[in-house]
Amino acid sequence: MKNPIRSFKDLEVYQNSYSASIEVMKRIIPGIPDIEKNDLKSQVRRSVKAIPRLIGSAPEGENVLCLCPEEPCEQ
Repeated sequence: MKNPIRSFKDLEVYQNSYSASIEVMKRIIPGIPDIEKNDLKSQVRRSVKAIPRLIGSAPEGENVLCLCPEEPCEQ
């Protein structure tokens, strides 16, 4: 049985996007040339941080779209 979802932090999509953002911050950004420091590095940082942040700020309740074709949506 799956664990109940109590907050956005319990969602796999949030956990995966958060882990991916950490990997990008540790592995990708340090490899970007210094000449791109103010432009590309800054944009990548903002982008990877935005994904888990947007998942966490999604509305709760009936406004949430169910995308689970294997299981019926509980509404």
